[in-house]
Amino acid sequence: MSIKQIHFISGLPRSGTTLLSNILNQNNNFYSGPNSPVINMILTIEGFKNDDMYRAFPRSESLQRIESSIIHNFYFDDKQPVIFDKNRGWVGHIEYIKRYITPNPKIICTVRSVKDVLSSFITLFQQNNYPKDSFINKSKIHENDSDICMTLLTTGIVGVSIRQLIDGFNEYPNNILFVHYDDIVENTHETLKRIYNFIGEEYYENHKMEIEKQYIVNDDVYKLEGMHVVRNKIEKISKKAEDVLPDDIIQLCNTHPVIKEFEQIISSHRYTNI
Repeated sequence: MSIKQIHFISGLPRSGTTLLSNILNQNNNFYSGPNSPVINMILTIEGFKNDDMYRAFPRSESLQRIESSIIHNFYFDDKQPVIFDKNRGWVGHIEYIKRYITPNPKIICTVRSVKDVLSSFITLFQQNNYPKDSFINKSKIHENDSDICMTLLTTGIVGVSIRQLIDGFNEYPNNILFVHYDDIVENTHETLKRIYNFIGEEYYENHKMEIEKQYIVNDDVYKLEGMHVVRNKIEKISKKAEDVLPDDIIQLCNTHPVIKEFEQIISSHRYTNI
């Protein structure tokens, strides 16, 4: 196997995972690609354990070998010695990383103010003229921005990610490094040094503030054009959330106990390595 180390990128949507991946790829020893299906493959095989055919004649060691080999086979043709597998789902399934990949995983979780995450989604919807067939619209028709935000916060990817991050950190605090979006764009080099220290790699001094080359994601799949586009220059240009979100959503973000718990956790560990 050419892979020396495998690390993980998880966290909130719209919090800089794609930007961080492209920055890390400036180091020729690193590979960090688009969202990976590896965790979904593992979950599929885990579900097979409930199948009657398997339960009639279980071969647990065979499945253990298959699940342990998935990530290595997925990256078989990437020559870089350090791989970052990116998927929001990892932080909700850390036990599978420990069981099938590495007993001491390093999971970089990008985070951001919940208001800013929702504001970024609404801005994206506005830029796409409120598409009716986006991945967020699959279960209901949204009437307004408040409706979109409530779906994102309840059954949608924002609410699910918040809950997984809280639970994952409470159970495995030593395996998670929180990296705030604002620090990625405003204190890039210091933030990268925290990441390098966390994963035990010598810092690469040639990281630049421009993204010269980036991987391209087919956002037509999600029906939200531009969802994974990264600007060439690393900078923050987004609007204030208060200028984008409805007042009821701002109030909810300021008072909801789960959101307050989450933002307290990321605030308390924003500049630490555990």
